[in-house]
Amino acid sequence: MIDDEEAIASMVKAQLQRYGYDLVSMTDSGSALSLFQTDPTCFDLIVTDQTMPNFSGLEMAQGMLSLRSDLPIILISGFSSKATESELQRIGI
Repeated sequence: MIDDEEAIASMVKAQLQRYGYDLVSMTDSGSALSLFQTDPTCFDLIVTDQTMPNFSGLEMAQGMLSLRSDLPIILISGFSSKATESELQRIGI
C-alpha cells in the first residue's frame, strides 16, 4: 500500500493485516518503486494512491509494469483528472 498520507497508509495496513495479508506500507512512491526494483517477484499486488507529491501513483505503476507486466495494480484516489479509465486500461491498471 502506497499513500503519501501516513494515517491512510497505516489504517489500510492494519485493516488488511486483520484479514491475514502480509503487507508493506509506504508513504513515498519513489521509495516504493526502488523497493520493487530490488525484487519485482516478491509482490503479488500493488495498491497505490494516484495523487502524491513528486512522483504520482500512475508514474510509479508504469515503472513497475515496465519490469513486470503481469503485476496487478489498484490505483485509488479521492479525485483525479490526470488519467482516464481507457488510459489506465491501456497501461494495464
